[in-house]
Amino acid sequence: MIREEFLDLIEDKELKELFTRLVEKAEELDMKITRTKAKDTVYLFLNPYTKKRVMKFTFDKDGTPQVHLRFNLAGNYSNFFDEAIRLTIEEFDFKYTGCYGCGNCDGTEGYTYVYKDGTTYYRCPTELIELFNVEYKHLDEITHLLENQVG
Repeated sequence: MIREEFLDLIEDKELKELFTRLVEKAEELDMKITRTKAKDTVYLFLNPYTKKRVMKFTFDKDGTPQVHLRFNLAGNYSNFFDEAIRLTIEEFDFKYTGCYGCGNCDGTEGYTYVYKDGTTYYRCPTELIELFNVEYKHLDEITHLLENQVG
């Protein structure tokens, strides 16, 4: 179903291969893949043990495929992912930062971004981080982060 409804809509060959490989990795990790009931094409990938959202596929307004990822349990990740945190925080004009007090964690399991001036922002781990300008070259690290999140 995801192959016809999402993957077949991706025209760029490299991006299509990236998203195909991510679907294969999600299936390998026994993630539950579900399409939301929204008007837009949105697929959620759920941790098979906790049922928490780990990844999301959608399209932006220009038809470019997007991947959003939860990777807070990874500990270490490249500058690409650190920048994704910054861009996500700034995209929402710093509105969705800080601990929400939801009780799912103690406020230390999320994402932290520190600006050069020392200003620090925290983003709740229940929020997915959009991977802006994702390319096939990021595949290995994304799959490693998925394994850490599900394992």
